[in-house]
Amino acid sequence: MDDMINQLQNKGISPEKLAMLMEFVGKSKNKSPQDYLPFFMMAAQKASSSGMDFNDDETNLILETMMPNMTAEDKRKIASMRNLANIIARKSNRGKN
Repeated sequence: MDDMINQLQNKGISPEKLAMLMEFVGKSKNKSPQDYLPFFMMAAQKASSSGMDFNDDETNLILETMMPNMTAEDKRKIASMRNLANIIARKSNRGKN
């Protein structure tokens, strides 16, 4: 997880987002790999409710950094969610044309 923070710093993520991620990383250290995905979803919801959104690149970097420690089932769930998000985004973009 510390590697994730370094990657995000190098990508120029805002200090506020970085602080929230540092809190997330600290709390996730006691989690087992099968608990990463539910914990990530809870942290994302907390960020959103506080008015902080992560763009697609930031979210992808976070997920890609976490994936090596996830179970195969959680990796499949992430892939399914990404596919669904892409489908929704494409349909949304078509409606704007």
